[in-house]
Amino acid sequence: MYLTMPASHPDQPPTFLEEMVFDHAELSDRLDQDQDLLREVLSAFLIDLPEISANFSDALDSGDMEMIRAVAHKVKGAVANVSFKQLGELTRQIEYAARASDVARVYELGQYLAQAVKDASAQIHHHLGPDANS
Repeated sequence: MYLTMPASHPDQPPTFLEEMVFDHAELSDRLDQDQDLLREVLSAFLIDLPEISANFSDALDSGDMEMIRAVAHKVKGAVANVSFKQLGELTRQIEYAARASDVARVYELGQYLAQAVKDASAQIHHHLGPDANS
C-alpha cells in the first residue's frame, strides 16, 4: 500500500511516496518470525501513533525548526524499528529540511504527515485483524 498524494501537488510527488507504507517481511525477519511478538510490537506502535501525530503537530505549530528536527529524528528512529518505510522516509526528509531551516519544505512535507500516520494505522489494523486496538 502506498500513500496517496494530496491533489495540490500532482506534478511533483515527494520521494517518500515511492516507499511502501509497511514492510511486514522485514519486521517479521527482525523478530525471528515470532508472530506473537510481531503482533505485540504492532499493537504497541498502534497505541503510540496518536502521540506521534500530536508531537509532530505541536512541533509544526511552534514553528521552531530545532523542535521539529528533534521530533522528526525521534520518530524516524521509532518507525524504522517497526519497518514503517514511508513514514520513516517522510520524517527523515522533515528532519533534514528542519536542520537546513527550510521552512517551506518542512511545511510542504508536514501536510503529508496526517495521511502517513493514518496509512500506518490502517496497515497495522490490516495485519492485526479484527481484534486490533483502535
